[in-house]
Order: sequence, then C-alpha cells, then structure tokens
Amino acid sequence: MKAIICKTLIAAEAHITPLTQTFVKHRNVCYELFGFDLMVDSALEPWLIEVNVSPSLMGSSPLDKRIKGLLMSDIFHLVGHPAPTSSSSPPHADLPPLIRSSKSAAALSAGTSPTPNKPPKSMQSPLVARKQLLEVLHDPNIRSLTLQHIALFREDDWDIVLSMEDEADRVGHFERIYPAADAATYAPYFSVSRYANRLCEKWRAMQPPYKPHSLSNTTTTSPVPPSSVTRPPALLRRHSTQQQQLKPVKTLS
Repeated sequence: MKAIICKTLIAAEAHITPLTQTFVKHRNVCYELFGFDLMVDSALEPWLIEVNVSPSLMGSSPLDKRIKGLLMSDIFHLVGHPAPTSSSSPPHADLPPLIRSSKSAAALSAGTSPTPNKPPKSMQSPLVARKQLLEVLHDPNIRSLTLQHIALFREDDWDIVLSMEDEADRVGHFERIYPAADAATYAPYFSVSRYANRLCEKWRAMQPPYKPHSLSNTTTTSPVPPSSVTRPPALLRRHSTQQQQLKPVKTLS
C-alpha cells in the first residue's frame, strides 16, 4: 500500500514541483491532503481506484468527529506554518545563494561582474565543496552520508535536513514513507533527480541516525562528533524558535 502511494505521488511530482517552486514563496504555506481509494482483490492485492483532493473533514457522528479532529490537529502541526519575519527583504535577496553570499554580490548589483570564466577567490572553495557533495549525492554506490560529507554542507543544506528533522518531531499519527530505508528503489520512477531528495535520502540512511543536538534534549549515539561539524548557529536558532512557537491544537470532541 505504501508503494502505491509513493509511486502515485511521484507520477505527479514532475508537474507539481516546478509550479510550487514558481508560485509558492515558502513550502510550508502550501500543502494538500489526499484521499486514496484502494480496492483489495481476492488475492489481497491492493489496487488504486482514485485519488481525491481535499477529502471532506466534516464529522457526521461523534466517532467521525473524533477521528477527523485528530487528523486536522496532526495536519496543522505537521505543516508547521513558519513564524512571520521582517517584511523587508535582505539586500540581494533575489540573487542565487552562492552569489549572494560572496563578495561579488555588491559588484553584480552595481552592474559589474567578476572576471568571466573564473570565479572570485572567495567562491572557489565553496564551489569545490559543492561539486564534491553533488558527486556524493548522485553516486549510487554511496548509500549514506559520513562525517566528511557533512563537513561539505552549506547553510541551505542544513536548512533542508533540519526542516526534515523538525517535521519528524511534529509527525503525530502520520508516518513518513519517503524518504525511508527503501528510498533508493523509487529513484527510477522520478523523471528528474532532485537535489533535496538525494540529500534527505542519504541523511536518513545514516546509521545510527544523526540527530542534531539543537533539536533534541536527549543523548544521541551519533557517529558524528558535535565539535567536528560546523552548523550555522543562526540557522539552528531559527529552527528551534519555530519549534517553540508551535501551539497545541484542540481537537473536535
């Protein structure tokens, strides 16, 4: 059943993802609840009949209200609407991350550019690290990340994996089915190999799982020494603040 759901969503991913990236400013403000209608044959083999968009959450009985009330509570917690920030955009917010973080951003905004075909010295090291991490993520022989791979992370990489860990803490009665232990088996069904998918897949494959200390109050047996990994402090504080601002959602009784 989980395989049917994964394959169905993957079939629509190539069409939905570009539209979401174009028209949605933040991934957490756009979500959808799908209702899957399945039929089981005499051999107990499930068959997909249809997928409903925005199924009804109206309750016609106390039991129905209880079930759908819990579902609504889990949905709102899982989505994790981001806390509003300053309305003013930071300088060069419309520039790509690498350019925005480099010293060449000011020159670009002024109408000039660095020497063609050669990135400025301040960008050479990040570009090399990015190339190495890309090779790791798209190498089918590398199943999970290591300490050396995590050392190549940029701030946006941490943003991706920490968002995933935050979501796991808010999962409620939901269950993540992708990325999971068998995530690699779904790779052939994607028409486009997404960077974030590969990053999350290999992050989740780490054994034992690496739990960032900023997101957990418990002791972890992670193979990655905390002092050996550079994590952007501001980024970690932002994710921790988002967790603290989540309020309990009352369910229908």
